Amino acid sequence: MNHFKDNIESNKQNKSVKEKGNIIKQVKPCSYDEFIFEFKTWTDTWYRKIQLSVDRNLSLFPGNTGDYGELFGSLITGKLGTQSGGSGFDLSNGVTADEAKMCIWVQPQKCKCGTDKQQKTLSFFKNEKCECGRDFKYVHDSRWGIDSKAGVEYNDLLDNYIIQLIEPVKYSHDNMEFIYSCYFIDGKDKNFHEYLVNQNEKSNKSNNCNLVPYSFDFYRGHPKLKVRLNIILTENDSIIEKVFWNLNNEKVEKMPFSVLKQNEILLLDNSFKVVNIKENLMNLEKNFNGNPADFLPLRNKNLDKDRGVTSRKI
Repeated sequence: MNHFKDNIESNKQNKSVKEKGNIIKQVKPCSYDEFIFEFKTWTDTWYRKIQLSVDRNLSLFPGNTGDYGELFGSLITGKLGTQSGGSGFDLSNGVTADEAKMCIWVQPQKCKCGTDKQQKTLSFFKNEKCECGRDFKYVHDSRWGIDSKAGVEYNDLLDNYIIQLIEPVKYSHDNMEFIYSCYFIDGKDKNFHEYLVNQNEKSNKSNNCNLVPYSFDFYRGHPKLKVRLNIILTENDSIIEKVFWNLNNEKVEKMPFSVLKQNEILLLDNSFKVVNIKENLMNLEKNFNGNPADFLPLRNKNLDKDRGVTSRKI
């Protein structure tokens, strides 16, 4: 896993500094304008990909998310790619490493007919009924896949998880406006490390953590927003609007009460009355002093749940 320390290619833009006996090789983190130049090069292709997705009933949008997730992570941090081919971390400066993930909530619509593993699907951007007569429903259940084994065994090398999300402004076939968000989760965060250890040690099936955006586990890892952009597509290009840009932001996103279960709210303050929790949720959150992520334990998980039987569609 740590072979990446020795195989980062030299670049005339690199700065080299000795630290702990290793050579730090990285470029300077990009400016906002530099980031937008590269980002817009990608988003300018989105409108055409949407048209092709509709015409051919394919999922071409937005395309190459793994590659672009690593590129944007590299631009933000200055760390370089490791070219590990899945056998190492994504980005490194020769001493510490980052994992870059991108999740897309622009997903095919689904119909309830059939089983969970055989549901009929339709492009996000099409407006049709299912052949069974039902309306297709929009879903947003994609998540970031985190390798818990690597996160635990190589924790001393891990700097940040760079987790990125693209979501539509509205769930409608004619939506042409999207939001890009980039968060950092500290690789040394105690809560997030506990989350990884739990998966690594207790699951008999997989080392993969399925981290859902805006979920309990997401907020419990103390994410910090670095970038948020609004993307508006036209037939010819894309318009990028800055919502938030602060690569040095260290403010943690506070866990909202909306992701909590009733028993968790009672753990925060047992003076809350059970019958009043649902109707007074906003007031309870407003009056709570602190971040629930700092007080609540990891949830029990059914890590070896049977995922069902899949079959090939025609």
